[in-house]
Amino acid sequence: MNFKGKIMFQHICLDIEFEPESKVATYFIQALPITSKANNIGGEIYFRVPGADIEYDGTETEEFQPGDVVYWRSPDGEKKFSIALLYGNTSFSNWTSSRTSSPCIKIGRITTDTNLLKTVTTNESVTISIDNSNIL
Repeated sequence: MNFKGKIMFQHICLDIEFEPESKVATYFIQALPITSKANNIGGEIYFRVPGADIEYDGTETEEFQPGDVVYWRSPDGEKKFSIALLYGNTSFSNWTSSRTSSPCIKIGRITTDTNLLKTVTTNESVTISIDNSNIL
């Protein structure tokens, strides 16, 4: 079963479709809604999700496509966990692709215009919620 949701910032709302086979995506679906503060670092917006200590499952990578929604955990053992929204080229690949700072797991895909993410500012409120009316 596929689940759709909404990613809401103060001035924009984007649609997300979660990965149906991902155990990590299932964890986040069950934890929704999630509210945090955005960090826009150019090509990527990330926000912390305290307590989302999910082990990697072998599907992690650093190469993604604009529109991918990914789960990140600190590679150095710190208890830091985030969701990242990729919308363009990032500094981690010298501005040539959507590459993350360290491996992540894809948990979903933004299905609306990702160019809108360029307008999000750091410290802007972000909420991800499930859209129960769109369960496929």
